[in-house]
Amino acid sequence: MSIHRQFKVLIEDQLHALFGSGLRVVADPSATTPLAGLARSSTAERMLLAIGPEGGWNAFELGLLQAHGFQPAGMGPRTLRTDTACVALLSIAHATRSG
Repeated sequence: MSIHRQFKVLIEDQLHALFGSGLRVVADPSATTPLAGLARSSTAERMLLAIGPEGGWNAFELGLLQAHGFQPAGMGPRTLRTDTACVALLSIAHATRSG
């Protein structure tokens, strides 16, 4: 486990060492591509899900994540609570990748 207090430093300087290759996904209610679709179409063995804070990602954060290979994926237009989004997205990812 690791704690990173500076988002920009984490993404720009440390992300590659922590997660070099695999499918990078950022949860975003405005995304038109569902997570299941991204997961099914990827041949990557690993997946990294970025789930934002209760208020959602801001434009800078979304842009930074996308600039570093994260693909936006959604579950519909509603913004979920972080704890609900984590459970839902992990369930979808696991079901899609293992079945």
